Amino acid sequence: MLKDDRWFFTANEMADAYRYQQQFGARLRHPLEPQTCLQGKEDFAASYQGRPFVAPCRFVGETIRQLRELLESGAAKYLFPLDVDAADLAVPADIYAVNLKQLPREEILPALLREPTLVAIYHTAVHLNPEVGHKGSGMSVWGKTRTVVGFYDGRTNQVLAARSDGGVDHEPEGLVRLGSFTMMGHFFGRANVVCE
Repeated sequence: MLKDDRWFFTANEMADAYRYQQQFGARLRHPLEPQTCLQGKEDFAASYQGRPFVAPCRFVGETIRQLRELLESGAAKYLFPLDVDAADLAVPADIYAVNLKQLPREEILPALLREPTLVAIYHTAVHLNPEVGHKGSGMSVWGKTRTVVGFYDGRTNQVLAARSDGGVDHEPEGLVRLGSFTMMGHFFGRANVVCE
């Protein structure tokens, strides 16, 4: 590995970068504003490419649950760009063919967020140096676990096995990716989320 290759960082460098991000880093532009979900509502106002739509609070609640599981299980340590800062949204191919394929592009995200078979695919420890990432205390899972699937039907996250060819990211089969969301931890202990 080249010494000037700044794609990978040690665990200590990532911890320092995260502390800096919390204190001084940029925040996400136009995050979701699901405050009504905390007041017991079932939906909240959202927009995609300037078009307003009504999004389900279930998406927010399940995403929060998935992120907690990522952090509590040790699969991720930080919600920021060097560890995990995004997830791809996907559905099984047969569900896509029947329920979503025929929709106009601007209607896909609103329908996707309500789809019970929706999953989020997280790639963790994205920039952790794979040669030193899991050495030291508290790093037995972090750095070894690279791909985690979060479910929107209440099931716990599923850690995918490492690829047999030694690659770090595992791609779940039979899914169609239709969008993504970006997130970033906030110093008040919450995460901001933007859907794309």
